[in-house]
Amino acid sequence: MSKHFCDELNNVITFFNDKITTCCGPNQSPLYYKIHSNNFIIDFSFFKKKKKEYLEYLINQKTFFCYNCFFLRERKESDVINDKYNEINISHWTNCNCHCIYCSRNKNNNILIKNLFQKRGQHYDLLPIVQDLYKNDLLDKENLIVRFQGGDIGVLEEFEDLVKEFDKNGTKMFHFLSNNIIYQPIIAEMFKKDKAFLITSLDCGSKETYKKIKRVNQFDKMINNLKRYKEECGEKAKLNVKYVIVENYNDNLQEAKNFLSIIKEIKIPIIQYDIDYRKIMMKENFQFIIPSTYYKIYELFEKYCKENNCTFDINPYTRNILEQGYFSSLNNKKLY
Repeated sequence: MSKHFCDELNNVITFFNDKITTCCGPNQSPLYYKIHSNNFIIDFSFFKKKKKEYLEYLINQKTFFCYNCFFLRERKESDVINDKYNEINISHWTNCNCHCIYCSRNKNNNILIKNLFQKRGQHYDLLPIVQDLYKNDLLDKENLIVRFQGGDIGVLEEFEDLVKEFDKNGTKMFHFLSNNIIYQPIIAEMFKKDKAFLITSLDCGSKETYKKIKRVNQFDKMINNLKRYKEECGEKAKLNVKYVIVENYNDNLQEAKNFLSIIKEIKIPIIQYDIDYRKIMMKENFQFIIPSTYYKIYELFEKYCKENNCTFDINPYTRNILEQGYFSSLNNKKLY
């Protein structure tokens, strides 16, 4: 049996609202710390120790969190365990100004996320931790990619301070995941420096569908902010607009065509295809067979991108799901 390795585990650190983990892959990610408030102490030497321990589990073919994860690959002789991280995922949000029905934090469709936490956009302050990561030489400054994920960056109290901290330390690239309801001047600033992507989910081609999926009435604001970034930053505005297919909401060709009309009008350079995985988040022992319409929408987007010199984006997990024809919460066979 071949030995395994994982570049995510080796290079990435992820901050959730209640824990610090190695990555945010489809499996339960190996854990560094559980976080309950700002009153906790981090031993930064612990990160190196645990990373080495986790990777040696893989190399020695021991079973733990990562079994059957699509990020796993065969180990190469050239693979070494890095002392530094070159990618940070930031998903420590607790509040949002949008309430998408497919959101992973929305375990109950009848509860709006904004009702869970009223006062702050985050449960703990990340900025001091980031500063200490730099002080302890745990970040690869020249090659660092920072990904803001989930919720909305517009309601994070420390968002702008975090971007400035990373920027002054030479961060290579930012990936901002946002619902784009709030225009962010600092994102425009990073666009102009050629060091940012904005990833935002439109998921529709009409106000009516937007309101059903997002459960807020902010379609016009979202569209106008996309136009504003294009007007201010031109070709440097690397806008990646997503279409997450939600069963019985936008899983039809007409909605997808209306979406593409908006994309063409604004001259969006990147479109991303994805699928709502809510059912396997909320149900055990469940299998969802991918409907034929999902493939037709995929083909429609792919064709549009080829004809309009646009980049078609799909994450590896979703591509894998389309190839196998289903996604499932059933227990999978272990790789090793």
